[in-house]
Amino acid sequence: MNTISVWIYNLDLSEVDITEEILGGRDADSSELKFDSCNLNEIPEAVFYKTGINSLNFINNKITDIPEKITKLKYLTDLSFEENRLTSIPSFLCLLKNLEQLDFRENFIKEVPVCLKEMKNLTRLSLGFNPINDVPSWIGDFKLLENLQLDELFKGELPVWIFRLKQLDVLRIDGCGLNFLPNEFELLQNLTTLSLSNNPFKKFPEQIFKLNKLEELFLNDTDLDRLPKELLEMHSLNYIEFSGNGWTGIPEFWKNQDKITIEI
Repeated sequence: MNTISVWIYNLDLSEVDITEEILGGRDADSSELKFDSCNLNEIPEAVFYKTGINSLNFINNKITDIPEKITKLKYLTDLSFEENRLTSIPSFLCLLKNLEQLDFRENFIKEVPVCLKEMKNLTRLSLGFNPINDVPSWIGDFKLLENLQLDELFKGELPVWIFRLKQLDVLRIDGCGLNFLPNEFELLQNLTTLSLSNNPFKKFPEQIFKLNKLEELFLNDTDLDRLPKELLEMHSLNYIEFSGNGWTGIPEFWKNQDKITIEI
């Protein structure tokens, strides 16, 4: 049996009858299906017959509902509905015991169902840019979680449970009204990517200097007007985004270095 990946990008499929043949045929064992910017209003029926699939992505579509028959896809490890029109996360997703990556970024979701608490295999969870009023503290119990994206879900202060996630590799907390980082932030010693854009920092958060594995730092559109020289002493750091901050009079020590790429 053939194993294939199907990626359909930037095609209007809203009035197309998506058959099994389009998805590789009945005899093909698809490992990945990706519908990126396809103007879909619902999940095509043919998808539910691909029971051996591992990765299913509907990025930038118009899907408003996830039918329960998605639980037929019991081998799913990666499920993404980034940039759709969902208003809730259905509780039956917890029946997908093999899920490791779950992405609901940029929807209209207002709460996180408690059933997700049982999804102990999650390594990636993206909930940012949703009108979620209360981000549950039990996310801090996900011992395998490496990638967490919670943009615009906090208002001026980070919850202490985040600092229990010491295995985090990627953290995105853009637009959370932060003007400082607590001392506990340096507990996140495994971070390689940190995004703090659109936060009103008045002073550069010095806790960042303690993140010894940090490689990428995003500080776009903050109230910071300069980058401190101490960043050059961070051995792993190689990329910084610092646009929208009005940085003028860039010091010579930044102009003359080639260790860190800076986008301004």
